[in-house]
This record gives sequence, C-alpha cells and structure tokens, in this order.
Amino acid sequence: MSAARHLLGLINDVLDLSKIEAGKMQLYLESFDLQILVHEVTSTIAPLIEKRNNQLGVVCDPEIGSMYGDATKIRQTCSIC
Repeated sequence: MSAARHLLGLINDVLDLSKIEAGKMQLYLESFDLQILVHEVTSTIAPLIEKRNNQLGVVCDPEIGSMYGDATKIRQTCSIC
C-alpha cells in the first residue's frame, strides 16, 4: 500500500512540475497553523527515515503561529526534501 502511495505521489509531483513549467499551477491560499503542518510532515516521513535506521529530530516553537499560503504545496515541498 505504501509503495502505491509513493508512486502516486511521484506521479503527482511530475504533473505539478509540468504545470509550473507551463505557467498553469494554481495555488489555493488559506491560513493554516504551521505547528500542525510540521507535525503532519514529520508523521508522514518518519516511517521512511526509521526504515533506514536513521533518526529525525524536529524542534518547532509551539508559538510558531500561522501562515497564509497553499498548505498542500508547502506540505509536498517539505515531504520530498
């Protein structure tokens, strides 16, 4: 199941790159809590990191606040780094 999810993510990333190059990328702007986004990204990538016997340390100020932007695109960017 995770392999299929990973493949779908790669396909979507390629499609997004094509949209960026064509100038057709649409952003869905909203305010979102950065601490929640950091937690979601950490939860998503932690199994991949642990699978390879690596460690992930995240320090996030609880008062980091919110951001106005496209939460999905930020999440995608953080998840592929």
